[in-house]
Amino acid sequence: MQICAYPPLRARAQAAGIHAICALTSQQKKAGFCMMKQRYIESLGCSLPLLGFGGMRLPLLEDKKIDYPLAKKMVDYALANGVDYFDTAYMYLDSQSEPFFGEALAEYPRDSYRLTSKMPAAWLKQEGDQERIFAEQLARCKVDYFDFYLLHAVSKKSLAAARQFGTIPFLLKMKEEGKIRHLGFSFHDDEDCLRETIAEAPWEFVQLQLNYYDYELGEAKRLYEIACEAKLPIFVMEPVRGGFLSDMPEEAQEILHKANPAKSTAAFALEWVAELPGVAMMLSGMSNFEQVTENVATLSDFEAVPPVEKRAVEECAKFLAAYKTVPCTGCRYCMPCPAGVKIPETFQIYNDYKLLKNATGAKNSYAEIAPENRATACVNCRKCMNTCPQHLEIPTLLAQAHEELAQL
Repeated sequence: MQICAYPPLRARAQAAGIHAICALTSQQKKAGFCMMKQRYIESLGCSLPLLGFGGMRLPLLEDKKIDYPLAKKMVDYALANGVDYFDTAYMYLDSQSEPFFGEALAEYPRDSYRLTSKMPAAWLKQEGDQERIFAEQLARCKVDYFDFYLLHAVSKKSLAAARQFGTIPFLLKMKEEGKIRHLGFSFHDDEDCLRETIAEAPWEFVQLQLNYYDYELGEAKRLYEIACEAKLPIFVMEPVRGGFLSDMPEEAQEILHKANPAKSTAAFALEWVAELPGVAMMLSGMSNFEQVTENVATLSDFEAVPPVEKRAVEECAKFLAAYKTVPCTGCRYCMPCPAGVKIPETFQIYNDYKLLKNATGAKNSYAEIAPENRATACVNCRKCMNTCPQHLEIPTLLAQAHEELAQL
C-alpha cells in the first residue's frame, strides 16, 4: 500500500496508521508520497490546496453526536495528503463542528493547517453579540486567530443585520489585530445583492455555491461571472451539491460513464469545478472516510478534463435540469422546525422519487416519518425561510411534496 504523506506530517501520519491509496503520477510514485494540488493565489499571497475539508457534514452517531474517532481519522488523512484547509462555522452540526476541529487539530503545529470560520450575521440580535460569538469561536477552535474568516451566508436580510450592528467594521478591526488573516464572505442571494456586497468592503475572496447543475440553471453562472469581474478569488461550496451529483438517476450516470467508465460521478463534478477560471479552491463536506480518499485521489491527479468528458457533463446537466426537483442541498439551516417537520428528509424522499421514479420506495420512506413530523404538520410560520440559503418557499414546497407522496 502506498503511503502518502504531507512532508511535515509524515511521521505523525504513519504513527496514526494513515495510509492513502491514490492514483499517483510516476514522479509521485518515485517520491513515495501523494500531494494535493496547490494553487498560488497572488492576491492572497499564498498557495491553497485545490480541495478543502468542509465541516458541515461530518459523520454522526445515532444520537447525532459527531463520530469523533472516524472524523478524526478523516482529518488526519486529509492533512497527511496536503489538504490543510478546514472550513467550519458557528452553527454547523448544532454547534459541534467548531469544537471538533479545535480538538482534532490541537495536536498539530498551528502553521501546518489553515482554519476558517464565519460570522453568522443573521443570528445577531443585540449589541455585543458579534464580539461574544467571535471570542467563543476562537475558544472553541483553540486558536488565537483564523487564517480565513467569512461573513456567513450573505443575503439582503443578513447584510442589513451586518450594517445594523457594524459587523463589517468589527471584522476589519479583527483583521487589523491579526485575529483574522484573510476576510471574505459566503453568499446566497441574487446578482444585485452580490454587487452590493462586493462594494461594501475590501473583501479578499468570495465563497459561492457552484456546480455544473446550478450553472446550467443559470443563476450560479451569473454570480460566478460577477465574482470574476470583481477579480475576487472564488472558494466553491457544494461542488457535488450535497451529494446530489454523486447519486443521480441511472440515465444521468450512464451519460457520464459512457465518456469515462472508470471515473465516479463525484469525480466528474469536482473536476468540472476545478477547471473553471477564477476558482481558488473547492470545499467538500465529507461524511465518511471513503469520500475523503476518493476526493483526494481525484484532485491530487487532476490535470485537465478531456473534451469528451466536458461534453458528457454538459449533456448530464441538461438532463438533470429537466427534472422538477426541490433544490434543497440538505444543509439543515432550516432545522429544527418549531412544528417538528422533518424538512430535509421530506425533500430528500421527494427528490429521490422525482429522479428515480421508485414509487414504492418513496411511499415506504415517507411512511416511516411519524405523522407529527410530516409535511402536514407545517404551520406556515415561515421561520425556515429566514434561514434557508436557497431562499426556498419551504411551506409551499412541503405541501407539494406531501400531495404527490401521499398519492403513491
